[in-house]
Amino acid sequence: MTDLYLFGTAALALLIAPGPTNTLLATVGALSSVRRAVPHLLATLLAYALAIVAYRSVLAPVLSAAPWVSVALKLVVAAYVTWLAIKLWAAAVRVTDRPVPVRDVFVATLFNPKGLVLALVLLPADASNLLPHAVVLAAIAATSSLLWIALGRLIIAGAGDRGRPWIGRSGSVVLVGFAGLIAASALG
Repeated sequence: MTDLYLFGTAALALLIAPGPTNTLLATVGALSSVRRAVPHLLATLLAYALAIVAYRSVLAPVLSAAPWVSVALKLVVAAYVTWLAIKLWAAAVRVTDRPVPVRDVFVATLFNPKGLVLALVLLPADASNLLPHAVVLAAIAATSSLLWIALGRLIIAGAGDRGRPWIGRSGSVVLVGFAGLIAASALG
């Protein structure tokens, strides 16, 4: 997609949509301060960048040669998202705790199917035209992440401290749903 405006619109629609990363970011926002969520935001940006590079340079040729790799990868991602959901459900979150480790946000984003769509569908195939798209993508990813963190803050502002235990559990249920969708897409 070479038109920068069209790319930006499509990337925004993709990245603002609910998914495993955004669910975790909203949970982080709900259970900690925005300032404490900054490392999670940076982990999201780094993971998307690494995923895009890996998909474009390594995975695209492998998927062309061996389509079964896509199925296996989706099943691994579904298992990981399920594990995150179980971990999030079981976590006893206190007001001062960081509810979701930065590492979990990084890995969830690294394997988020949105990275694959960005790398192989939305970003232009011509590498000489990538820089403006990369700048726009970074700005959109940061903005989307901040919006999800802020949404989490708004939810907890409405629920108060009595709602804190249910924030992580609600995020866990959503993650199980995404894991099911990812597994279903792998199995056809």
